[in-house]
Amino acid sequence: MPESRDLECKQSYSRSFLKTVSAFANQEGGRVLFGVTDDGVPVGLEDPVQLRLDIENAINDSLSPRPEYSLETKELQGVPVVWLTVRAGTEKPYLYHSKAYKRADAATVPVTDFELRRLLLAGQHRAYEELPAANQDLRFTQLGERFLGRTQVNRFDMDTLKTLGLYRDGCYNNAAAVLADESSLPGANLLRFGGELNQILDTERVAGVSAVETYERALGFYRRYGQHEELRGSDRVLVEDVPELAFREAVANGLVHREWDVPAPLSVAFFPDRVEMVSPGGLPPELSVDSYLNGFVSIQRNPLIAGVFARLGWIELYGTGIRRIKEAYAGRRAQPSFEVGESSLRITLPFAGAASAERPDDILGYLDTVPDASRDQVQEALGLSRTQTVRKLNDAIAAGVVERLGAGPSTRYRLVG
Repeated sequence: MPESRDLECKQSYSRSFLKTVSAFANQEGGRVLFGVTDDGVPVGLEDPVQLRLDIENAINDSLSPRPEYSLETKELQGVPVVWLTVRAGTEKPYLYHSKAYKRADAATVPVTDFELRRLLLAGQHRAYEELPAANQDLRFTQLGERFLGRTQVNRFDMDTLKTLGLYRDGCYNNAAAVLADESSLPGANLLRFGGELNQILDTERVAGVSAVETYERALGFYRRYGQHEELRGSDRVLVEDVPELAFREAVANGLVHREWDVPAPLSVAFFPDRVEMVSPGGLPPELSVDSYLNGFVSIQRNPLIAGVFARLGWIELYGTGIRRIKEAYAGRRAQPSFEVGESSLRITLPFAGAASAERPDDILGYLDTVPDASRDQVQEALGLSRTQTVRKLNDAIAAGVVERLGAGPSTRYRLVG
């Protein structure tokens, strides 16, 4: 059991584990195993009872606020180990010596000032889009025109803005700032590349405008470079190199679900064989990669902005965006791919006729074609982080469908049977 984002091993007791407790409580929770080496080998403990008392006293005395946790003594490979389970907290940030920590793969590091502000918001159960906007002199001409043209609304005024949740407690919020005619929040970079990254054929920087205009200008860029006309007999036929439905879904999701407090634009890059779209911000903590990829549940980072886009008919509120992108590619040889990073999401939409851009989407599918693969091979093939790869492999081993061969750098994985 190698260390990972949600697992740390300690051969013996040291107070450094308190940083990891802070990190687990500030994120998705995790476990600390005492009596286990860094590479996951159980070596046991001399006095597990006393160690549990020491751990409990250290957490209660040193963490503020006190996180929820549990302690157990278990046997691993015939030796006793202490199993500390820390649950994800609801009163973030959890501080150790006045500092908050996070997990970066298998390491524990202090959070940045930006990440601390986000933890404070999470502890208050508030989202960035709900905070008062820095600029209160906002206009919504474009948004009003779209509402009057695309919805059953026959009047767009302050009451409409209040109903949409954009004006509360006597002021506009950041969601309103995103949707206002003039916005200081990040926009989008639209680019078209040739055969090389240094060969830029066209570029359009969308800044200082509403997310509404950003969405529509991205569609305009798509119509220049993501589709073309062909003569078939005497008819001129529009051919979508990238399905327009898939592109619309990807752009809308990139705007609706991005982290707006990250000062980086949405990137939409057209290559000769594909479109790559990168939106700032990883998944919300409550949303797993599997749920994101399969549309099992919809957890919105920006429900107010999502609600506006849904009213305009640009998205649905049921977590179907990724599934709709996949459906748009039904029957095509080349399939879209989705990469989830800690601080960004990438969607790749291949052109018709391009070699498949799809990476294997599960451990079993990859190991079925590449038996006795290393973790690095699996990680690269699936486009995952080290933590995600370790978690998927461990889950498959626990389910009895994958076995681990060897130890250390020579470790390999294969399907059982």
